[in-house]
Amino acid sequence: MFFAQFLARHDDLAPRAFASYETARGWREDPGRVDRLMNEISRSRESRKRVYIGKTFRDCTRFVCRSSFTRFMICERKAFTQEMQGLLEEPDTFIEDGRMLKRGNSSTVSLVHLSDRSLVIKRYNIKGLFHGLRRAFRKSRAWISWTNAFRMEFLDIPALKPVALIENRLGPLRSNAYLVTEYVEGPDALECLRDTKTPNGELEALASILQKLAESQISHGDLKATNFLMSQSGPVIIDLDAMREHRSRQQFARAFKQDLERFMENWRDNPMLTNRFSRLLSELNHRYGASLK
Repeated sequence: MFFAQFLARHDDLAPRAFASYETARGWREDPGRVDRLMNEISRSRESRKRVYIGKTFRDCTRFVCRSSFTRFMICERKAFTQEMQGLLEEPDTFIEDGRMLKRGNSSTVSLVHLSDRSLVIKRYNIKGLFHGLRRAFRKSRAWISWTNAFRMEFLDIPALKPVALIENRLGPLRSNAYLVTEYVEGPDALECLRDTKTPNGELEALASILQKLAESQISHGDLKATNFLMSQSGPVIIDLDAMREHRSRQQFARAFKQDLERFMENWRDNPMLTNRFSRLLSELNHRYGASLK
């Protein structure tokens, strides 16, 4: 369907266009017909999104996929150079040889430089035997982040750009997993805005991301300021493994209320930013009942 090709934020155009179509066809006005149209648009868009994300897990024009008893790997085909294949074969070596950005219990993050690009490798660590057993039968956090990154791409929400995914496996059991993404050059939102006296569109851009997430009923799960990187082209949202798309409006409202409140905690020590964001997010605050101060 035509309107299913557009993002949900443009759905208000469909009833107006359909009213003109009904007039041209000489149909009598029927509100139920519009409701059926909107439901069909939503179903068709969901189907397109499932197909779009599904293609990111199989060998196709855009991706190279390799799967065996002990390993699953998928990579953007245009990035699958010989040098990149070396990285995918020995990601731990590249992590240790790169510039360490984070060395934690749950994850290790390193910046690596190839001849044609800079990449970030994030290894999702298994912290011990019991943690490994809990994670073995579940989708890895790398898998979830990969899925959510392409969900963001489909929805035109600025987020990290995934390049490759690796899972170490033993048959159906998952172990360590790796997410390789494009390097986003720029400070995080906290560093960028902490000493800014006259923001130049950054606050509006961040608020726009929250608005787009709300339109798609997506909660992030950890909206601390360091999970936004301020690139030259605008803010990019990262750390997507806790992100969730909700079917239930009530569940989404509860989760997004927490997102909004966590986001505002970032600026508690900066009254100017608190007041500016409170104004920019006033509609979302009213809708979801978040306490923004």
